Amino acid sequence: MIIRLGKNGYRDLFEQAKQNNFLLLKLMLLGKKAAMVAERVMTDIKKYLQRRKKSSCLS
Repeated sequence: MIIRLGKNGYRDLFEQAKQNNFLLLKLMLLGKKAAMVAERVMTDIKKYLQRRKKSSCLS
């Protein structure tokens, strides 16, 4: 993260920090959504594998 100090010094710094935090927040929320989807996919795969294992034991 690059923070530049302009003529206004700290005010610019504050504005950039606010913008960066907003971007970080958006990225974190996206990451959380992706993690939830990935978790769901993993549980589906595990269930599928368990079903396959059960059916192969029966035959």
